[in-house]
Amino acid sequence: MKKTDTQPSVFLTGANGFVGSALLRRMQTEGFSVTLGGRRKPLSNDVGFVAFDLAAPSSLEAALAGLQTFDFVIHAAGSLRGDCNAVNHLGTRALLEHLGTRAGRWIQLGSAGVYRNPFCGIIDEASPVEPVSGYEESKLLADQVVQEVHPNAVILRPTMVAGPGMKGSPLRLLARGIRAGVVPSVEADAFLNLVNVEDVADAILHICAHPPDGRAEYILSDDVPLHSCLELLAAEVRRPAFSFRLPHSLVQMAAGAGSLMGLEVFNARRLAILQNRARFDAGRFRKIYPGWPQFGSPSAISEFARSQFSANP
Repeated sequence: MKKTDTQPSVFLTGANGFVGSALLRRMQTEGFSVTLGGRRKPLSNDVGFVAFDLAAPSSLEAALAGLQTFDFVIHAAGSLRGDCNAVNHLGTRALLEHLGTRAGRWIQLGSAGVYRNPFCGIIDEASPVEPVSGYEESKLLADQVVQEVHPNAVILRPTMVAGPGMKGSPLRLLARGIRAGVVPSVEADAFLNLVNVEDVADAILHICAHPPDGRAEYILSDDVPLHSCLELLAAEVRRPAFSFRLPHSLVQMAAGAGSLMGLEVFNARRLAILQNRARFDAGRFRKIYPGWPQFGSPSAISEFARSQFSANP
């Protein structure tokens, strides 16, 4: 988005988060008038800040009472933890109650995980929603309550957001395995459903510059073949050849044991991601922004691995 003399006013939540921090950095570079809201103000930042806790809805009324009207509210805050319903769903409901009428346009950062994923075929915005975890259900409920209050809301649903600083990622597990010379056997047509964090920020900036007419939902994804992902990780961890590929049967046994023991590191869900043959279609968004994605998932994979392992070759 090109800088102009008059940039829109924005109220942004989640500026301490992975996507929110990238978006704030981009907005400041381009001269946006930004006010932040959340539990704590980002360090080394001189923008306006309003303190509240989405997990404690009673804290929002007084905190938001004196705020102005904004051209955009960008709701990027969220939680993956056990409080996800309180933060993602009920917190969003409270934010709408106390701020919704002062939003010229509401942009919601959702999750592509709300769609039914058979781990094969094509998934797009017409696919049925079928969240399978508490987190995904809370994100869907948040999207729905936003659309009830703001009929012209824009819901952006990225797949796994990748880049330096990402947390809880299969990329970390894969990179560590490659570094040790051990990788799982993967299907030739397997994909990782990824999107670069900078491309998510870029998509939000594009919506601010060119708001669509009426309500809109967009999937944001730049899927990468899993074999290509492994090669990119191997290049960054200085392991050009894979010494040992784990047999598929052994990987399945390990995933089953992980699920029984309640392990987050590796379980049946993680294995399903590695065996995934589904692709998320971002064609609807590319129709309004033909140049997207500008940064691309391959660069996010390489930058992630470089940030994790280059200091310890």
